[in-house]
Amino acid sequence: MSIKPTAIYPCFPPISRGQPSVLKYDKKRTSIIYALDKTVVIKSATDPKQVQIYTDHQYPVTAVAMAPSGCYMATGDSAGMLRIWACDTPEQILKGEYAMLGGGIYDLEWSDDSTRIVLVGEGQPPAKVIMWDSGNSVGDVSGHQKKINTCSYKPTRPFRVITGSDDLKVNFYEGPPFKFKGTAKTHDRFVNVCKYSPDGGLFFSAASDMMLATFDAKESSLVQEKKVHAGSIMGACWKADSTKILTASADKSCKIVDAATLNEDVTFAFGKTTDDQQLGCAWLEGAIVSYSLGGSMSFLDPNSPGAPVGVEVGHNKPVQTLCYAAGTLFSGAFADASGSVRGVTCCWDLASGRAKLVGGTPPPARVMSIGALADGLAFLCQNDTVYFAASAAAPEYGDSVALESAPLGMSCAGSTVAVISSGALTIIKGKSPKIVKLDYEGTCTAVAPNEGSIAVGSAGEPATIYVLDADGKEKMKLARHKNSISCLAFSPDCAKLASGCANKEIVIWDAVAGTTLVTGLQGFHTARVSCLAWSPGGTLASGGISAEINVWDLEKKSPKQKIKNAHVSGGVNALVFADDTTVLSCGSDACIKAWAA
Repeated sequence: MSIKPTAIYPCFPPISRGQPSVLKYDKKRTSIIYALDKTVVIKSATDPKQVQIYTDHQYPVTAVAMAPSGCYMATGDSAGMLRIWACDTPEQILKGEYAMLGGGIYDLEWSDDSTRIVLVGEGQPPAKVIMWDSGNSVGDVSGHQKKINTCSYKPTRPFRVITGSDDLKVNFYEGPPFKFKGTAKTHDRFVNVCKYSPDGGLFFSAASDMMLATFDAKESSLVQEKKVHAGSIMGACWKADSTKILTASADKSCKIVDAATLNEDVTFAFGKTTDDQQLGCAWLEGAIVSYSLGGSMSFLDPNSPGAPVGVEVGHNKPVQTLCYAAGTLFSGAFADASGSVRGVTCCWDLASGRAKLVGGTPPPARVMSIGALADGLAFLCQNDTVYFAASAAAPEYGDSVALESAPLGMSCAGSTVAVISSGALTIIKGKSPKIVKLDYEGTCTAVAPNEGSIAVGSAGEPATIYVLDADGKEKMKLARHKNSISCLAFSPDCAKLASGCANKEIVIWDAVAGTTLVTGLQGFHTARVSCLAWSPGGTLASGGISAEINVWDLEKKSPKQKIKNAHVSGGVNALVFADDTTVLSCGSDACIKAWAA
């Protein structure tokens, strides 16, 4: 039986300029549903810690929908594979897997009785309506010349299906079995979303031509249309009572319009930067949610449209580093949706599951490593710069120190920052850098908590660990590993040094005498050991690029917890202990997970 995380801080939806970020929801409208890469997320709209994720697709997930019954999820991927799985049980039992389209599945929707699914995308064929339990087709959904972006299934009799495409058309089909009946409308630009109203009386189409149109659901005849935004309409959805339509636009606003007249009721205006373009929205029970190009999930109140009543942030790119300081978890990654790369550091309140961003001007590069100092934090970024925050309690990017060479990693303790590059170790104290040239190829580094020693790992076969004093002078060499050193970590009492290598081996050293304390920790990771972390009480955890986490019993020389498939799409990038019983991990899936240690 696989070990389940005690808490999940999930990835956020993908963002790409000019492309919608689709937010779905359950029948009761209490959860937000979306996907990033191979991870499907079902997240409570009111409690961010109520999260379920699904990671069994082999290709990136491109479409999601929960059955109205609430029992099953349908998820489609970029290879045209559809999976039906139980979302009402922890086991997430697979109920069916079908190869559907010749290309990616871009949208899907269930019938109101949870027996049929319409799915659209690209390839031959580009759309199907099937019975969920067999995958058998129940009609011919043809009539588009380009990829189909959106679809909807009429919830009441007589049943209908509508589709919207890059060929600018909104087509409608009668059935079952479904067959093409006609084109309801041709927009001037791509159709991004079309949806039947919950009561089955109308449907709308919204497109990049800024037009919103409503139609009679039975006859598919145009009722009215109106230009409601000054930019592309990227997302839209119905209010549960079918009286209002919520829209999200690249003009940096969301609007609530009256479904009967398309007159504007409420406008939610965001900022003036590219990041404020709104890519998707969801009208939930007691919450209106909009998602921006900047990766912010805003919670809106029609009675107070001046500013969001709440904003949630997270990661939608690989999380590279973790740091726990001042009762807060810090995670580092990057964003590039608006056309330029910027570093992203989230500050997580683990109790609430919510995060905020580090203040100040973000660095123009990925955050590679975060370290805790006696007087704040240090951020190593891929623009060859270390940035400092004066306080971990209220962090803001502040002073910076430029590096002479491209960094590989960083470690911090007290007032010491050590940055390793291939041919040099930069020691920064009080923002003053000292460069120690190396006559070997450095790979990683670790600073002892008492600042008395700095360990440096090297590449090679075999590989050596060099232990330096606080000024960078060599104290001793530790040789046992057969391949390049990939990670190092001093124990909290500075008595032990743990090292991991590309040969999948971990060694525990006496950090004072330079002798081995524990060996034989090999064969438990199936690929390179990528990270190590000690708990305050001296428990060691290790992570690997094979997505495994081991929490060690060093006396028995074996894991007391062995966690497989901790992170999909790239393995475990970093580990940190919040306390003696909780270890946190991050990975290229942009998720952060907590595990019982």
